Amino acid sequence: MQWGTAAVIDRQALQHNCRRVRELAGSVSVAAVIKADAYGHGAAIAVQAMVDYVDAFAVATVAEGVALRETGYQGSIWVLMGFADPDEQRLCLEQRLYTVINHRRQLCELGFASSARLGIIPEIDTGMGRLGLNPQGGELQELASNGRVEVIAVMSHLAGADEGNHVQVQRQYREFIVASAVFKAPRSLANSAATLDWPLTHLDWVRPGIMLYGAVPHPGRTGAEFNLRPAMQLLGRLQGIRRMRRGDTVGYGSEWTCPADMPVGLVRCGYADGYPRKVGAGAFVWLAGKGCPLIGRISMDSLCVDLRGAGQVESGAEVELWGPNIPVEQVAAWAGTIPHDLLCGIGPRVQRLVI
Repeated sequence: MQWGTAAVIDRQALQHNCRRVRELAGSVSVAAVIKADAYGHGAAIAVQAMVDYVDAFAVATVAEGVALRETGYQGSIWVLMGFADPDEQRLCLEQRLYTVINHRRQLCELGFASSARLGIIPEIDTGMGRLGLNPQGGELQELASNGRVEVIAVMSHLAGADEGNHVQVQRQYREFIVASAVFKAPRSLANSAATLDWPLTHLDWVRPGIMLYGAVPHPGRTGAEFNLRPAMQLLGRLQGIRRMRRGDTVGYGSEWTCPADMPVGLVRCGYADGYPRKVGAGAFVWLAGKGCPLIGRISMDSLCVDLRGAGQVESGAEVELWGPNIPVEQVAAWAGTIPHDLLCGIGPRVQRLVI
C-alpha cells in the first residue's frame, strides 16, 4: 500500500457472501446488484469475483450496463432504472440489456427503436412510492398485451424489510402476487433485507445488494451477525505523531482541547477520500490492534487521533478506518447515515487493492 488512502477489496469475502445468499435462497435465482461501481468496490472486480455464483447482474443505468458488457460479460444484465430515452432503448436492444419499465413515459415509447423485441422487467409499485407502474391504472394489462416486448421477469421493491415492518412487507407481498399475475413471468421482490429475513418473498429471483459486500441495512446490526464478511477495508497511514501539551487545541475551529500532555497522530484519510466529515462522540480508528479515538474535526485530506492508548507506534503505520475490526455499519451509525452511503462515497483518489 502506498502512502495515500486505499480500499482493500477481498475477493474471497465477496464469494463467501455470494455463497451465503445461495444458502438463504436455495434454488431461487440470484440477480447480484452491482450498481454505483459495485457499491464502491469496483464493478469489474465484483463481477470477476461473483460471476460463477450468480445468475444475473443488476445495474442502475444503461451506461452501467454497457460498461459491464464491455468487460466481456455475456450473461443477463438488468437495468433497474430503465431506459431514459429512445437512444437508451436502442442501446438496450443492441447490448441485450433487460430494462426495467417503471413509469408511463417508458411504456409509451416501447418498441419504436427497432422491430426487435425488447427484453423488459415491469416494476409494480406496491408501496415504495418511488418508481413503479400503478397496479390499478391499466398499465400492467397494456404492457402484458404488447407484442413488441418480451417480459423477462416482473418485480417490485420492499420499503420496510430492513426495519422489520411485518405488516408492510406482508401487504406488499400480497399486492405483488395479485398484480403480477397478469404476466406469465418469474417474480422478483426480495432485496438484501428480505433475502436475509423474509423467505416468503424470495419467489423466483432475489436481488441482493449491500449484503454481497458484507454489510446489512438493518439499523443497529452488522453483517457479521448474519455470517457475512466485509469485502472492503478502508486504510490510511499514520502520517506523523506530535507531542501536544495540555490546553493545546486540535483541528479547524479549535473545538478539541488536549486534556493532558499527549501524543496526537495525523492519519492520511479525510472526507475527500470518503470518510464522513461528521462523526459523533465515541468514533475511533484501528491502529496496532487497538481503537484510537478521533479528535477534532475531520479535514479534507486527514484526521487526527488520540494515541495515548496506542502503545509504541511509528509514522507509516497502517490505520483501519473501517473493515474487519470496525464494521462500516458502526462508522455509518457514528455519522448518522447508512453503510451504502459510505461505501458508495469512496473518493476517486483512493487506490483499490484486490486481495
